[in-house]
Amino acid sequence: MPDMQYDEPDARDYEKKIAQITFAYSNAEVVQWLLDRGYYIKNEKWDKVAKIEAYIADKLQDPKGELLDKLQRPCSAFVTWDSEEALRRAEYYCDWC
Repeated sequence: MPDMQYDEPDARDYEKKIAQITFAYSNAEVVQWLLDRGYYIKNEKWDKVAKIEAYIADKLQDPKGELLDKLQRPCSAFVTWDSEEALRRAEYYCDWC
C-alpha cells in the first residue's frame, strides 16, 4: 500500500504494527452478581452470600452452556496501533469502521 503521509519522513520505512489488542466480553450480568456478593460479604449478610453463590453456581452449570458460551465469546475488540499511519491504513481496508 502506498504511503499515506501520516508518519514523519524518517519513520515511513518502518513496519506498521498492532501495539495491543484488548477484548471485551458480554459479562455485565456476572459482574453485577459478583458486586452484589461483595456487598453482602462486606456487610456480613452471610445468608444472602450463600443464596447468591448458589444462584451463580446454578447459572454457570446450565446444561446448555449458554451463559458460559456468552461469557467466553468476545463481543468487541479494542485495537491500539503503533502509529497514526497504521491506524489510517487499517481504516482504509475496513468498510465498517
